[in-house]
Amino acid sequence: MKKTLITLISLTLLLSINIRTFAQNSDINTHKLLKTATRLFNNEEYDKALKIFLQLDSLIPNDNVIKYKVGACYLNTKNNKINAIPYLEVASKDKNIEEPKIVFKDLGTLYHMDYQFDRAISNFEKYISLAGKNDKYYIYAKRMIKICNNAKLITSQELTADIENVGYPISTKNSEFNPLISSDESMMLFTRIINNQKKHFFYSYNNYGTWSNPQEFIIPYSDNKVNISLAGLSSDGTKLFINIANNKRQDIYTCNFFDGKCTDLKKLNKNINSKFNEGRVSITPDGQELYFSSDRAGGFGGKDIYKSIKKANGEWGKAINLGFPINSVYDEGSPFILPDGKTIYFSSNGHNTIGGFDIFKSELKTKKWTEPKNIGFPNTTRDDIYFVLTADGQSAYYSSPQNDILLNTHIYKINLKGSIPLTLVKGRILSGKQKKPISANIRVIDNKTKEKVKYVYNPNPKTGKYLMIFPPNKNYDMIIEASGYLPQRVNIYIPNQTYFYELFQEIQLNPITSLGKKVGETISVNNTFYDIYKTPFADSIIKHDTSGTKDYDQLLKLVEDIINTTDSIGIEKLKQNKDNIVKDNSKEKENYNRLFSLIEEAIETTDTVSLQILDENTLYNKKTSQSYFYATDKEKNNLEPFIIDNDTIYTAPIVYTKTNKKRTFSTKTSVNDKTIKIKDNKTNILNMRSSKESDRKIILEYNIFFNKNEFLIKKNYTNKLNQISELLINNPTLGIEISGYADTQGEENFNLNLSIKRANSVLKFFIDKNIDTRRSIINGYGESKSANEYTKTQEDKNRKVNIKIFEVIKN
Repeated sequence: MKKTLITLISLTLLLSINIRTFAQNSDINTHKLLKTATRLFNNEEYDKALKIFLQLDSLIPNDNVIKYKVGACYLNTKNNKINAIPYLEVASKDKNIEEPKIVFKDLGTLYHMDYQFDRAISNFEKYISLAGKNDKYYIYAKRMIKICNNAKLITSQELTADIENVGYPISTKNSEFNPLISSDESMMLFTRIINNQKKHFFYSYNNYGTWSNPQEFIIPYSDNKVNISLAGLSSDGTKLFINIANNKRQDIYTCNFFDGKCTDLKKLNKNINSKFNEGRVSITPDGQELYFSSDRAGGFGGKDIYKSIKKANGEWGKAINLGFPINSVYDEGSPFILPDGKTIYFSSNGHNTIGGFDIFKSELKTKKWTEPKNIGFPNTTRDDIYFVLTADGQSAYYSSPQNDILLNTHIYKINLKGSIPLTLVKGRILSGKQKKPISANIRVIDNKTKEKVKYVYNPNPKTGKYLMIFPPNKNYDMIIEASGYLPQRVNIYIPNQTYFYELFQEIQLNPITSLGKKVGETISVNNTFYDIYKTPFADSIIKHDTSGTKDYDQLLKLVEDIINTTDSIGIEKLKQNKDNIVKDNSKEKENYNRLFSLIEEAIETTDTVSLQILDENTLYNKKTSQSYFYATDKEKNNLEPFIIDNDTIYTAPIVYTKTNKKRTFSTKTSVNDKTIKIKDNKTNILNMRSSKESDRKIILEYNIFFNKNEFLIKKNYTNKLNQISELLINNPTLGIEISGYADTQGEENFNLNLSIKRANSVLKFFIDKNIDTRRSIINGYGESKSANEYTKTQEDKNRKVNIKIFEVIKN
């Protein structure tokens, strides 16, 4: 979507920081920080201003105007817009904000961007209720409500495409976009922006499924002040179309392209190029029809899609507007016509877009174009453009910023095929830092039918390896019971794939320890999707027959044999361990042995990929980790009851390995281009200080004792405090309550101040370890909560700081 610059709400309001707050924080440096941050903010240097406002927010945590400015800065950054939500939410509740409608508009925009469509609608409705019809953003808000409703409907539909990042060496840490593909997929041209600066053009060849290292090519144009971009490619890859723009207009050029060189650059005639801006191009394989976008006068809205037919003399004829329903009052562009000349794909921010530019499809029937259909996933709430297909219509390429934490654009491939019959899940369960196999029991429930899944085979105690066979497009809960750990419940979503598919899992169980105690446990689920038909590594890991064709039938036959053998034995008997097979029934023993042999063989097939070189050649790697902490008060252990096989099992909170359709799809990357999901803990941090005591689950408690009238920490506590620091650093959702006490000797006022100094001394220790102060609660009780002192020992026990590590279990 186009960048949204936040409206500067009443500059006077934004500068009126709570005077009383500053009276209590009279530090001159604080005033200087505010002055510097405000200057940067007014100069629209939001990244620099953000750092200072965050610092001010930690110093003055209850000032909502500062929180608003933090949110405003985030909203105007390139990569961190969503981080503005918790700050703007706080600001929206402040009655002193003179124009809260702008905050509601901005929150609506952010919630839409973050796929929280109901919340987006609610905030846009609040904006509309406060704004007049002539308000600057009134029409925008009304349209965004419609877009959010579109998004709710479209994103709720099942996914029918397999999406993959084309991976390294095409995809890098930079932005790659605007892919152009020859019809046989043998060559790709694309644009790369290096270090967020200049555009560079590259080409790469497809060698048996692996893209070669891209080579840069130069477009020969003498004026270096113009803006040049790729516009289209002929189906055979020999004719390249280019957009060249100056400060007045953008035109379409063509050149011959061979072996990385552009020659014979020519501008298309006046039927194509107008006094306005012409954009992307698509040409039919016979070279007779040209489709392009233009914002010339006489159109339906902004940019429209036009068509031109080549005349007998080789010149392009008059451009014809494709008209309704293709073109709308908004913008249409990036057309791509299939070889049949009857199916067109294009990008539009009109029609029933779910946000920004989406990809649409229309077909020519009885000489009329059908109503454009939003193709759904992979469209996102941002701009999805530059969509091209292969000649057979089975694969497509496009560019999008999805799944990139820096919002850099990357090139993705879509495989458009039918549904598959099943998915094979292979994996292993490991425990501890040494990642040793662990004996465990696995049971799986189909969440729709609530029935136990039949083809699930428990881990081998020696290897930790297990096997499961699932129908696709279903949602399952997997219960793992392992010695020394709580029962774990993992949600698994098997996507609706288009052919035989494998999912490799690695589940790790690890204890969380501090001060010599086990205070919790972590489960990590690493899902790696592996497409046995399309993976370049497949040649080295799956057996070939003599003709050179990959023998995938071997693995499929194994799966069929496992299912048939399981059915012949009966699922109930499989609850028995292999070692406990009835010895006097030779036929039954033979069936058991055959089944276990089949399972081992299926697990080991392509095992070099699944269990040995996944880290080196990751195709799509989605790792989900979740920690559970034990409460010192057992009544606050929030275990969840789950019924399976008529048994009620109390498990740790469920682990979801799939968040939503916008973020989860099979993405293939190299080790240099892994998709990383960063958990945003800012909302948790903001809530820690305001949390109720009844909502805090204490997981660890520790006391530090002091000499009489002293507040400096003794050196012998350093090791213990370092361990607590490590626990906090590794677990950002944990908070810390620091309470200072004093003995009853001396003046009450003196003891109160002494207890506060003791608490602050401990707080400073954690601040020096980079623990965010928003995670801490500080108390100074003086002698008010000290026990009666009859002996020196009891007196010593009152001179302390009590440390409680807690988790907020209710917001």
